[in-house]
Amino acid sequence: MKFDRKGALNFHDVLKRCPYIAWKNVDRLFAEEALLIGWYYGLRGMDALVAATALYYGIPILTEDKEFKRIGQITTVLSLRDI
Repeated sequence: MKFDRKGALNFHDVLKRCPYIAWKNVDRLFAEEALLIGWYYGLRGMDALVAATALYYGIPILTEDKEFKRIGQITTVLSLRDI
């Protein structure tokens, strides 16, 4: 599959205008926490950052991605069927 840079940038622009999204910088300590979560639970890249963010803020993850079920013991993971 070819990476669609223009599509990704358009999606990013849409997200930047969403009032319900707070953009935060990722510092080294947070990145290391995400790395450890990813290593321990078998999550990669952005999935590990999403998991670390949910833990940090104490918020549930709403997803249909079955890989996140692995972290159900450390944070709440919901699917659309759960809400």
